[in-house]
Amino acid sequence: MIEMRSQSCLLVLGLSTDHDRPQPLHQTSDRELPRAICVPRPSPQGATLNLACLPADKFDSGRVGFERTSINNEYLPPAAQPSRHSFAERKAFVSKTVETNVAWKPEDFESMTEPVRATPYPAAPSIVIAYPSPLDWRRLYDRNGWKDVRWLREHYADMSRSHERSVTKQLDMISSPRTGRAVFAEMNARSAYSVMIFPFDLLPRAHWGPGKGAVTLAVEERASWARGVPMCGATAQGTSYCSGSDAPTGAGTGSAVDIYFTASRYDGGVQTADEALLHELVHASRKVKGITYRMPVGAGYGNLEEFLAMLVENIYRSEKRQPPIDYHGNAIDSRSFLDDVPASRTLIAQFRRVQQALFSALANIETSFNPLRQFEAERKVEEQRFEKA
Repeated sequence: MIEMRSQSCLLVLGLSTDHDRPQPLHQTSDRELPRAICVPRPSPQGATLNLACLPADKFDSGRVGFERTSINNEYLPPAAQPSRHSFAERKAFVSKTVETNVAWKPEDFESMTEPVRATPYPAAPSIVIAYPSPLDWRRLYDRNGWKDVRWLREHYADMSRSHERSVTKQLDMISSPRTGRAVFAEMNARSAYSVMIFPFDLLPRAHWGPGKGAVTLAVEERASWARGVPMCGATAQGTSYCSGSDAPTGAGTGSAVDIYFTASRYDGGVQTADEALLHELVHASRKVKGITYRMPVGAGYGNLEEFLAMLVENIYRSEKRQPPIDYHGNAIDSRSFLDDVPASRTLIAQFRRVQQALFSALANIETSFNPLRQFEAERKVEEQRFEKA
């Protein structure tokens, strides 16, 4: 069940063995039945997150199936004007018909191309728990078309529900400490820019790499980058890179974001799943504001983005009474942190300037590890000293 503006919605794409009239995705109890079917739609730039919805009892499930998917525009009421970076705008393929009875090759799966199942998180509605359509899901898990359709239907339903419940659980955990609530408030301040959380398996092939636990990608990289700053910097591993001698500069307008995350990838690790997801949400909060800047940073953090994400993550860990760690999971000394990281005070000052609300909320948290609170205390002492002078 999906809640958006007090209206329960669900994007339903059926899986069926009946070629004449596909059956619903799975049987549900009356309590689980959605009150509306929501389909993303393209539209001009606007300011709100929205979907085109139709009362569930008016929806002809025979038009939406596994073998062939076609969503007829005549069933969809006019949509409100969403942002071009909202869920509705960027995942909209409403009049598309796709054949799926072909043998898919492993290299065929580049990215998702169909409407997705979406569940906005109530405490921060721009954060959307997303799952691919049966068509894209089958391209990944049944490329050769060998599996029984009933098996596919049941596994699709189980896996989509599992993803939604797992991510909801992590978001609920994040919402408890003050650090998590501060990050949610920062996301709510840019609610026209959607942040979708997909299973890690759906990460586009071009971004796969060894050792990656979760990945956060801007839909429009240049829009996510700080305005006027050349798109050069360092990777999370500290490797310098640049988009070329004539590297474009960031537009700074902000971008929608996709997070690829699966909680089970963090079972038994130093970093827990909720900590990892919070880390990625910090990245997302900067991309939606258009202030990403991968300036190289020492002490093993790679760049400014990883330094700040780990800083916020460690304040969160401290609220949970866990010791702070560096980007590689090694223990760090909270007492000397500001002195151990080169130019740390300069980096924190830049964070304070571009994300004032988030910085202030975090600096007010009393916990054993909070360099932002220490930085503010030092800054106020300097101000008083200057005034007396």
